[in-house]
Amino acid sequence: MGDTKTVNVIYYNWLVEMAKKMENFRVVFAFTRDTDIPASDHPRVFFQKGRFFSDSGAGIEKTLSKYHDSPKSAFNPICGSSGFIIGVTQGQDGKLVKGRGIMQNLMEVEGIVPEKIDKEQFYLDHAH
Repeated sequence: MGDTKTVNVIYYNWLVEMAKKMENFRVVFAFTRDTDIPASDHPRVFFQKGRFFSDSGAGIEKTLSKYHDSPKSAFNPICGSSGFIIGVTQGQDGKLVKGRGIMQNLMEVEGIVPEKIDKEQFYLDHAH
């Protein structure tokens, strides 16, 4: 992947470069709305389309475990909207609706302790 591709992810180029330089650093990008996602040209840079954790019928997929032998020991920075991180969105009637966010999945599905999660959360003016 060339550095000329524009990807709407904060610190994208830095994260990719760090993964290429550091053997114990892996980065997993999850694109929940994008239809055209980049392809990886490095074994420690991963791109996933769709929800980070998905219900496969037989249980919820452990997404991090696919990319990391021991995700419980890894530091997990996450960045996104309130809906993505904690599952709170605004419904059609303007009321807040509580769903399931990635933090809940990281803790309940992968067993990550809160101390291993850093979140950069932003708030949306309107629900889409």
